This record gives sequence, structure tokens and C-alpha cells, in this order.
Amino acid sequence: MFINKITRLSPNPAGFGEVPDEVSAEMFVGDLPTQHTHSYYENDQLGLYIGTWDSTAVTEAGGPYDCDEFMWVIDGDIEVKNNHTGLVEHIHAGEAFVIPKGYDCQWHQPGYVRKFYVISAHPNEAMPAQAVVESIIKPALVVTEKNTGNDTAFLPHFCLDGGPQKVAQCYRDAQARFFSGTWESEQCESAPLTFGANEFLYLQSGVLVLVDDELVEHTFTAGEALFIPQGVTCQWRVTQTVRAFYTIITPASIA
Repeated sequence: MFINKITRLSPNPAGFGEVPDEVSAEMFVGDLPTQHTHSYYENDQLGLYIGTWDSTAVTEAGGPYDCDEFMWVIDGDIEVKNNHTGLVEHIHAGEAFVIPKGYDCQWHQPGYVRKFYVISAHPNEAMPAQAVVESIIKPALVVTEKNTGNDTAFLPHFCLDGGPQKVAQCYRDAQARFFSGTWESEQCESAPLTFGANEFLYLQSGVLVLVDDELVEHTFTAGEALFIPQGVTCQWRVTQTVRAFYTIITPASIA
């Protein structure tokens, strides 16, 4: 499914939960869960997949994570165990986090979980010998430090030089294709922009209005998620100061 338009994600899409995913016993420890996936965007060429997912209680078979994945937890609690150290990290409803590709870990959830996901599993990228970070990564809730060149180099559509916007990058993959972090912007308005990368946003606060190439306005407020595919042209308008978690997937390395 390859939809080239501004897309609003729903925590409860129409028909969600009606048809369970097919699951294989070797993927899990113990009882098989009931899982559902609603896909908003699939691009096999980039290995990019975005949607809403849920699952009953489950313990997955451990091993190196096979993708870079950003998640926003809508419902439930998750535990991710480092298979080398035994350290268990906890994620709760209302939190965002990234699991790096190659991180040797085990996913466990004691009950029901629902999430938004952004998966990057480029078909030409081999499993790394070691993950960029041997843990999960949670993006900052606020941006407290001044931007650096590394933070902003992958955001050419943001007018950051001297402007009212700032970024706190929390993760960059080894190929410089997948970036995640926190973005803040005071009230501002851009010219029409053609996106050179794929971008997901989850708004923590504020109001963001996107005007597409047909002059249709799409308004997003706190608690809403959206995706803008590469190649889409739109105008940005921040009408109330926005703070958002972002994930950007570029078509190729920019390093």
C-alpha cells in the first residue's frame, strides 16, 4: 500500500481488530497471542512500514531486533530485556521509544498493548554485528539544548537558522537513513515544501496545519499522529507552539 498523501493515523482505525494477524509459534515463548495490524503505508523498496498494531499478552522469542522501529504506546505496558546483561527497561502508555536494529533483546508484555509503529527494514541492509545503541532510546519530552549541525542536517525543510524551531535528535542509525527525536516550533509559516524524505510526527502539544497541493487544510492537535511521504508538497503552519516526536526515513544515506 503506497499512498502519496498526508496521512492521519488513528488509534482505532475502521475495522481494526476484526481480522487477526497470522502468527507462527517460533516467534513466541508460551501461548500464542492475538494480534492485529492496520497498515497506513507500505514501501517494500525502502522497507518502510507505518501503522497501528495491538496484541494480547505475549513474550517474544529473543534475538537481534531485525529493524529500526519507533513506537508510540497508546495502551499497555512493555518490558524489553537486554539478552546480554539481563537489564529490563519499562515502557508505559503515553511514552515513545526506539528499538535499534541489531539490539539483542526480548519483548515481553504482561497484558494488552496497542501502539503506532514506524518500521525501517531496508532490504539491502544486513543485520549489524552490533546495534548503534545497546538499549531502547526514549526521545526527550522537551528540547533544552541548542541545535547542533548533526541534529539539523537531515531536516532541510525546517528553516532552523535563526528561526523559532529547534530539534533534539535521540537516534540516528548506522546508515544515516533513520532519525528520531523531538521537534519544537513556535508560531510560524513556511512556503510550500516538497519533502525529500518520509516523516512521521506525533504531536505532544500545539496545533499544526498542513496545506496540501490542492489547498486542503489538515489540522493536527495534541495526541494526533501523521505521516508525510517523500515527494509530497505541502505548506506548514504552526498556529500554537508545537512539540512533537518525529521519525524521518531518507531514501539513501546523507552521511
